[in-house]
Amino acid sequence: MTKNQNLLTGLEPAVLWNHFATLSEIPHGSRDEAKLAEFILALAVGKNFYSYRDEGGNVFVRIPATEGYENYPSLCLQSHIDMVLAKEEHVAEIFPLNLRIEGDKLMATDTTLGADNGIGVSAMMAIITESTISHGPLELLFTVAEEIGMKGAEVFDFSELESQFIINLDSEEENVIFVGCAGGIQVQGEFSGVMERLSRTSAYDCKMAISLTGLSGGHSGLKIREGKANAIKIMAQLLEAIDGDKFAIVSFDGGDFVNQIPVKSEVTIILLDEDREELMAAMKEKLAFIATDFPKESLQLAFTSLPFVDDDYVVGDDYQDSLLAGILALPDGILSMEPLDNNLLRSSNNVGVIKTDTSSIKIDCLLRSSSTAQMEYIQKMIESAFYLAYAGTNILMNFPPWVPKFDSKLLTLVKQMSLEVFGVEAKVESIHAGLECSKIDSALPRAEKLSFGPQMGLVHTSSEWVSIPSVAKFWQLLLLILESGGVVQEKTE
Repeated sequence: MTKNQNLLTGLEPAVLWNHFATLSEIPHGSRDEAKLAEFILALAVGKNFYSYRDEGGNVFVRIPATEGYENYPSLCLQSHIDMVLAKEEHVAEIFPLNLRIEGDKLMATDTTLGADNGIGVSAMMAIITESTISHGPLELLFTVAEEIGMKGAEVFDFSELESQFIINLDSEEENVIFVGCAGGIQVQGEFSGVMERLSRTSAYDCKMAISLTGLSGGHSGLKIREGKANAIKIMAQLLEAIDGDKFAIVSFDGGDFVNQIPVKSEVTIILLDEDREELMAAMKEKLAFIATDFPKESLQLAFTSLPFVDDDYVVGDDYQDSLLAGILALPDGILSMEPLDNNLLRSSNNVGVIKTDTSSIKIDCLLRSSSTAQMEYIQKMIESAFYLAYAGTNILMNFPPWVPKFDSKLLTLVKQMSLEVFGVEAKVESIHAGLECSKIDSALPRAEKLSFGPQMGLVHTSSEWVSIPSVAKFWQLLLLILESGGVVQEKTE
């Protein structure tokens, strides 16, 4: 028994937590899901269920109805098997995850937990292996690469599905049923050809790394409304506050994932040693001013001297100002609220990642909106900011909004079951984040769909947690739905 299996022994539901312990041992970051996918496929093959792994890497399983449930309609459960691999700097290897329990929360020490979407995956694995669960005909779809643009759902052949009722298990709020989600577009700006080799006759004689840390970050859809600090945008403000003639940028890097509010950024510059103290003081002063807008953050600036290299690549003099101006011009955070309900977020943008190489600097933004018209407008806004800064653009991801439907039989049943489990009526909402239901809805618009899950927090960060009691209720709700005969109270003829 592994350390994680031993830790989770005794938690209920035991079958679900046993599978989650297994997930914690197997690497399954985006684009690295093959080992886990093959493991899940082997579970289904071992039960002689119809199953396969498609060319995109997704796993599909069809499970016959249990005795007495043969005439109920088919139900599809869907989760993604990849997880965001966020970690603290000192962590060398993420897997196996170092699980720990704090109160009623399960966490992973200094890394993401993978409860997003590992709890949903574990529940579906439990349905494969647990023969005592009563249910109608089931289809299980395990998708890959959701966290980097829903790549698995994009290539899956949905004509394979016989189900007209689909439940996504990738939500993160207890007793909330999601029936819609924002669409999203990932826009990458590329400052190509801006890096030049430093002239050996340059007057610079000093090299310094400047790092910004201490930000809390979080999921760029779920946490964007909290007004969190963006490490990339703040670093650009700090650099803009000092005399651009007194330094040259060697590199500007920040953020790890486009769907995570960046918690760190680092810039390496060259300068004259005699200007070092003045520049450091100016940046510290500017940060103190900016920090007043973020009382819940702990913004920390560090300066590290590096060996000076007289043939470094640096951002050319003709491009440095336009680079910083372009970053500052990019929209970030909340952009609009729903006009008919100002409590609901309509549109946002996250300046999520910036990377430097020897020839270019690339910046990735992820815009979200429940409005297709606003998605198009914000895309043009971002592209215009890049254009005016002399950068080209590429679209790396594009998924449409999932338009809510509040009158489905599936929703009626799940609301009834939720009331039985939680004792209070469930909230029915549209989420300001991407769910694979948007891809499914494009392929199967007539199928009824919804999403629910247990209570989680700080997903996409190294402080991610999931409520252990909430997972038990999530499992109870799922079993009630399955044992109710799928999705309707009456058998089909």
